[in-house]
Amino acid sequence: MYLGIMKTSGLVVLFILGFHISLYPCGTHSVSTQAELDLLSICTIMTGDLIIESGTASIDPITNLDNLENLISVRHLVIRNNPFLQDISGLMSLDTVRGRIEITNNPLLSECCVLNDLLTGGNIGGGIIMTGNSSAGNCNNGGSNITPCKIIPTLQTWGIIILFLLLAIFGSLTIKSFSHLQGPVRDYMAKRG
Repeated sequence: MYLGIMKTSGLVVLFILGFHISLYPCGTHSVSTQAELDLLSICTIMTGDLIIESGTASIDPITNLDNLENLISVRHLVIRNNPFLQDISGLMSLDTVRGRIEITNNPLLSECCVLNDLLTGGNIGGGIIMTGNSSAGNCNNGGSNITPCKIIPTLQTWGIIILFLLLAIFGSLTIKSFSHLQGPVRDYMAKRG
């Protein structure tokens, strides 16, 4: 097994078995537009606070947090006063909030299931405030009513599951072409074939 760590100009890269995870630290950021938020896509660890607040006068309102999918740690997480924010699923990798979590006054935000793992088993150093969000969902009451997200397998996922079940049942399977598969599954199967 190969394990190595390389640090260059603030960027830490961890290599494990040929895979790498880039850890890019960022400081405190206060964003008020979707474009500003999207620039944070490189950040994995925020040594400071992340404040997301677009308010009502924003020309480019924040509607989603998709580009925060690499973020794993932040000091304080504040998501407040975003009248057009509907989706925070970009926080799926977040597992550490060293301070408080505040998710308030986001009237269209109804689904916070992406925070379930963080709230039930993650590392939170401070309090949790979740109020003033859509009453239709589970983003209120301090996160006490958040349940895990429902995972709906895609057609490709079902195909992979069936393929591995066939392999388990019959022991071997010959596939002549892997062109219909995508990404790592195709590469793995091509090597085995």
